[in-house]
Amino acid sequence: MKHALLTLAILLLTAPLTLARNSPHVQARLIADVNHIQPGKPFTVAVVFDIDPDWHIYWKNPGDAGLPTLVKLTLPDGFTAGELRYPTPKKFVQPGDIIAYGYETQTALLATITPPAAWDTAKPKPVDISAAVTWLVCSDVCLPGKADLTLTLPGNKPDADLIARYVAQVPTDFTDQLGRMTSHADAKVEGNHTTVAVTVDIAWTHPPTGDAIFLPGNSATYNFTDAKITAAGKATHMQFTAQTLAGKKPEAEKLEVVLNFPDSTSTTKAVRFWVNLPSGEIGKAGR
Repeated sequence: MKHALLTLAILLLTAPLTLARNSPHVQARLIADVNHIQPGKPFTVAVVFDIDPDWHIYWKNPGDAGLPTLVKLTLPDGFTAGELRYPTPKKFVQPGDIIAYGYETQTALLATITPPAAWDTAKPKPVDISAAVTWLVCSDVCLPGKADLTLTLPGNKPDADLIARYVAQVPTDFTDQLGRMTSHADAKVEGNHTTVAVTVDIAWTHPPTGDAIFLPGNSATYNFTDAKITAAGKATHMQFTAQTLAGKKPEAEKLEVVLNFPDSTSTTKAVRFWVNLPSGEIGKAGR
């Protein structure tokens, strides 16, 4: 990331590792929106994080410093889990112009679980779903945290309302129903780095209102800077720069991008889409 990583590394070396379920400044719990399993019918589980005031944890892309909040699910045989879904994060501008993306107060990471179609409801047996969770919680200092959580079905009290609240905060995937999106990337070598100038144009069917915030997804190759977003009528124009990290060669990748409209009065508050970044052969890429 940037120079903040050196500070972060020092903090991690001196900070105690929290292993308990209820660790300093963060409490994690595993919930579901159902109590009984039905054959082949998907349901949602969520790891809920309750965070002390003035502290925060991080999105899957933590930004210039921090560590992503991660959940690894362990399921019974025949059960499958969908993509781990993150609510739209907040953008933090910290001292030294350090940019971070994360959550305050409370958040939840969600996954859709699908049981086997042959599940026997006549002779139901308890099912355990486990989650290995790691995070970094920061204020004036940073403390790594870890929890091993288990949920038993049936047996829990379902919390469909809380899960629905955070499902509504997950960015909507951009589709043709929202409009038309095109992207273009130009790459050039500058010293030991490859710099890619990216432009994205969106023609909305029903444009969101308010100023958009650029939230780039995870990349093992690039750092992202200089985002500029302008809107006119039903169009949004975005530019940003992707520069290879030290020692990295440009690799073709689809970068996840989230545009957040936190003050929008329309139903579209955050959308995500993917931008093609070029491979090691310097050239152009677009969609």
